[in-house]
Parts: sequence; C-alpha cells; structure tokens
Amino acid sequence: MAEGEIIKNPSINKLKKALATLNNNNFFLTLNGPKGFMQVSFSKKGLDIQYKNETGHFTGEDFISKEKATSIFIDYIQNTTGWKNKCQWKPFEY
Repeated sequence: MAEGEIIKNPSINKLKKALATLNNNNFFLTLNGPKGFMQVSFSKKGLDIQYKNETGHFTGEDFISKEKATSIFIDYIQNTTGWKNKCQWKPFEY
C-alpha cells in the first residue's frame, strides 16, 4: 500500500479492509503475484485499476467504484475465471 504496509498472502477479509482504506493519503494498493500484478489507485473521480501479466500491461477504460474493485480483486486473488470481464480494459500507455 502507498503508506508502506505489506501484507503477505492476504486473506479476503484483509484485502477488503485494505481496499476500504484507500484515500488521498493512502492512494494505491498493489497485489503482486508470480505471474504479474493487480493495482488500484485512488482519485476523486474513482479508482483506476491496472493489471500486468504475461500478455501485457492493461488499465481500465473508466474509473470504477471501491465495490467493483473489491469484486475484481477477490476474483483475481481466488484465480476465478471471468474477473477480466468485470471491467473494460485497454493497453496501458507509458
């Protein structure tokens, strides 16, 4: 998390709590894994979500709610198929 907290092997409950704390001071959360990462960052317009894996680096086409981000992160951490379908994605431009 932006404030430096690291949670090893987060449970679903810890992940939910961490996402709920996103704000102007604690503005991003990154979930790292062996095949890439999922990240969300806070803004006044909503949350910006990104993921990177062996196929590339992608970002959401629109800002999303904390509820939607939580749903995507839970599916991602549980390796549930279909998590990508919960958001419209486009290639991330550096």
